[in-house]
Amino acid sequence: MEREELLLAFSELMDKKLGVLRVGLEEKIDDTNQRIDNVDKKLDSVAIRLEDKINFEVSRLDNKIDAGLSKLDSKIDAVATKLDSKIDDNTSRLEALIETKTSKLEMQIRHSDILIENEVIPRLQTLEECYTSTYKRYKDGVLQIEGVVEDVDLLKEVVQKHSVRLSALEARG
Repeated sequence: MEREELLLAFSELMDKKLGVLRVGLEEKIDDTNQRIDNVDKKLDSVAIRLEDKINFEVSRLDNKIDAGLSKLDSKIDAVATKLDSKIDDNTSRLEALIETKTSKLEMQIRHSDILIENEVIPRLQTLEECYTSTYKRYKDGVLQIEGVVEDVDLLKEVVQKHSVRLSALEARG
């Protein structure tokens, strides 16, 4: 192979290996983003279900209030107070749950960022340095081999000329 072919083949090999690393990294990032999206969807679903349940309970209580408004006026106030308390409790728990989940997600994202910054990027840089130094060695080696080939060709010529002269001398002598 000629020097340019070797360099091209080596370059393609490096591109493939770096491409595999890049794809793996992008897949991890995509996976993390997908997890975040899934959590958001689950939280939206919980919020919708909670709202539906609350709306259902409010509607049911409104119907009871309409049916016995004159007799149950004081009971309705107590029920409304309990409902508000439950709604507040559920809202507080939901807010705490959301905060906890959000904090965990933020920590995971920070951890991923730190992992990428402290482990993945240095490893990629190390790989790049290895490939670069190997490329330089091969490049220098190719130049040396070309010099050796030229020297061997020159030696062949000299040996052939000397062989012819020696054969002529032996024939005379």
